[in-house]
Amino acid sequence: MSKRIFYFLFLFAVLCPELLLSQSVISLRDTTVPRGSIYKINVTGKIEPSNSTSVKIVFTYDARIIDIKAVNGGTAFALNCNPLSTTFDLSRLDSAKLEISCNNISTDKNVICSIDVEGLVGPDSIGYLAPKEIYVDGKLQVGTNLSGGRIEVPGYPIIQKYVERLGQNYPNPFGGMTTFPFVIDRSTNLKFYIYSTAGQLIVSSETDESNFAVYFISSGGKIKKNINNETFTTGKYLLEFSPSLTFSQGSYFLLMVTNNTYNSNFIYLK
Repeated sequence: MSKRIFYFLFLFAVLCPELLLSQSVISLRDTTVPRGSIYKINVTGKIEPSNSTSVKIVFTYDARIIDIKAVNGGTAFALNCNPLSTTFDLSRLDSAKLEISCNNISTDKNVICSIDVEGLVGPDSIGYLAPKEIYVDGKLQVGTNLSGGRIEVPGYPIIQKYVERLGQNYPNPFGGMTTFPFVIDRSTNLKFYIYSTAGQLIVSSETDESNFAVYFISSGGKIKKNINNETFTTGKYLLEFSPSLTFSQGSYFLLMVTNNTYNSNFIYLK
């Protein structure tokens, strides 16, 4: 009998060595976030193995219920990067994704990072902020202990606060289409311009709208808007940018003009 057990363990070690390694643990506590308030939620746990040099964590959440304002790293956390590299995917609001990356890690700390969350709806709305995948040194860990936190938004509805901004595109670099999230805080006209790093205007929404598609994010999903013939009201939006076939590979800047001006850099690869 003992020989059979030894033989089984030997085969298990040969065929599934990654499952014998120490696995990371990530968890978030349940939190109550009143609508319009911002709460800091710690991501706790431990990153294994202890000699890890880089980590990427993918979270899912309901973007109709909460808005992620910031992700905090630094010397007080296991993720020492400050700022952290973050990417958002809002293509599906009910299962939005947040990706956090860092290549400077202290594996002896039990607070990995913190996430600033704002409650968006109420009363008595419930969603989850949950870690779904962790990549350590570029490899997906299998069998990791990942535990999400429940986010409850109670209380009476108040006026939603919006801070106008242009977010980083995803994916980046890209070769086909990329998406920029942005927020409008008051009614405005909207224009987009693409510049090279040398300052040359490449294309604009005024002269060639076919490269740009803008969507308003509503509780029911995405609503397409006409860039040049509509006034944009307060809310959250997505810009989908699809370069024409003549667009050259390289680094560029997107300039968004409302009542103010915002910019974000990106890399296009053919």
